[in-house]
Amino acid sequence: MRQGRPWCYDGLAMAGSRPDPAEPPSVLDNEWGDPPPEVAGDLADARVEPGPPPSSPEGSAVEVLPPAKAVGITATLPIVPPLDTGQNPPRSPDLELPRPARVTVTVPVLGLVIGAGVLLGIFCTILGVIVTRPLRSPSPRSLPSERVAVVVSAVPSSPRRSSLVDRATAGDPEALRTLGERDEAVRSVAEAVAIIEGRDAAARARVDALAKRLRADPAALDAPDVRHELRALLDDPRTATRTLALAVGLPGSVGPDLLFRVWTSTANRTDATELAEMLLFNQKVRSRATPALAIALDLRRTEDCVQVRDLLVRAVEHADARSTRPLSLLANKTGCGPAKRDDCYSCLRGDPSLLDAAILAARTRNPPKSP
Repeated sequence: MRQGRPWCYDGLAMAGSRPDPAEPPSVLDNEWGDPPPEVAGDLADARVEPGPPPSSPEGSAVEVLPPAKAVGITATLPIVPPLDTGQNPPRSPDLELPRPARVTVTVPVLGLVIGAGVLLGIFCTILGVIVTRPLRSPSPRSLPSERVAVVVSAVPSSPRRSSLVDRATAGDPEALRTLGERDEAVRSVAEAVAIIEGRDAAARARVDALAKRLRADPAALDAPDVRHELRALLDDPRTATRTLALAVGLPGSVGPDLLFRVWTSTANRTDATELAEMLLFNQKVRSRATPALAIALDLRRTEDCVQVRDLLVRAVEHADARSTRPLSLLANKTGCGPAKRDDCYSCLRGDPSLLDAAILAARTRNPPKSP
């Protein structure tokens, strides 16, 4: 075998240049060595048509192979370039050199985007942990001045003495009396306002004291002084609403009876009467009303004639003096229609004795004593 690259190298090159494995192996030039035995037989029957001699640089020899025995097959053999041995091997113009295959590596764009997003998320997570990490509080040893300030602030300061106006505004009786005795010509605006606000505060304190006493001893409601105080607080506009709220919690039917008295005691519409009406028709408060009070409430809210006739039957049995006025209004035969001249309860005229019996029964029964 002549000096050059071995036959195995050329065989590999030939195998890489033939895509069809069933194609018979090509015959190589003897310049690169002797073929293997399985190829030698085919070379004897193959013929390579020579072309014009290739040009070569001056001073170099070119070898041309003799034609082989013609067998009717013409083959164009690819020539793999030899290794760099410092010599230019002869090549035929009819033979084409195989082009090296180009390897292309494709990186999906989606993969790049996902990878960049993952890296960005890791970076943001690390940055968030660093930013949100709580700062370590400095050691007390490094801040001696703050430690001293804390110790100083822990020392209780002497309480500021309340002024006469402040004590009067809070409802202090002594302060109110002192400001009330001053001459109006020299009394200041703040002192005058303190007197009025102090009276309101003192009145609210009375309601709180009464509620505390009744919670501790519900039976104290029968005491004369407690009843007198309760009536006084209900009559005072400054304490009426708070006292009505207190009355709701009174035991039994005392609360509803007291609310009814406030609601019907005057024809004037005030905050106290409006609140008493709202509380009285509350479901929980209404359930504690006596049968006599329930009839008095229903007679003031029922307008249907048939329903009113059913109430008369109950009134004969349970009504008291609190139902006298609404029963007497049923005897009127006018008040309805466009001109207000029609009878609103014409269904009662067929048996007038029922209404008369109800009115008589209500007049003969006194309502329960209220505080």
